[in-house]
Amino acid sequence: MAYGLHGSLNARAGFLTEDAAELPRDISDYVEKLVAPYFAAVVDWYETVGIGVTGGALWKAVHDRIGDPFFGVSLNPGHLVHIDEWMHSPIFAGSDIALRSGMALQVDIIPATGTDYFTTNIEDGIALADQALREEIAARHPEAWRRIEARRAFMTDVLGIRLKPEVLPFSNIPAFLPPFWLSRNSAMAVARR
Repeated sequence: MAYGLHGSLNARAGFLTEDAAELPRDISDYVEKLVAPYFAAVVDWYETVGIGVTGGALWKAVHDRIGDPFFGVSLNPGHLVHIDEWMHSPIFAGSDIALRSGMALQVDIIPATGTDYFTTNIEDGIALADQALREEIAARHPEAWRRIEARRAFMTDVLGIRLKPEVLPFSNIPAFLPPFWLSRNSAMAVARR
């Protein structure tokens, strides 16, 4: 499922079931084998992204988690957005391109297993904003700023993702990943001790 507007795309992929019992028997470990490691990689992406971070560091954060060929992550795990959903990416192996304030990016980590496990997916947009830009956004667009703050609180307080202050989520479902789409009360979250 994808929803796109100028400069953005929200997408999710998975199974239209209520639980693992409705999956084919040979992939009943779908959450453990694919979704949980994938979500951990997305968490690492969100906790790594920030001003001054290189594209190579983001690539490594993802590939350290799900670089195994099973996951089939061959595209860059994130890219810049503007009026197009995908315009360029500083995120690739060995990239020394540092992310800067004012950049709009999209987490875009797509496992293509080529197996019965199919895939799982999160695609959401963010912006990076230093203190001055955050203050300008808050002053000029207070309603948008309240939505950004609510999204950050959801990601931190509900999902357990530790965001740097400069990470501004633009999606209304930031990092929200239900492993089974028909289960209204379950989504992946970080279990911290």
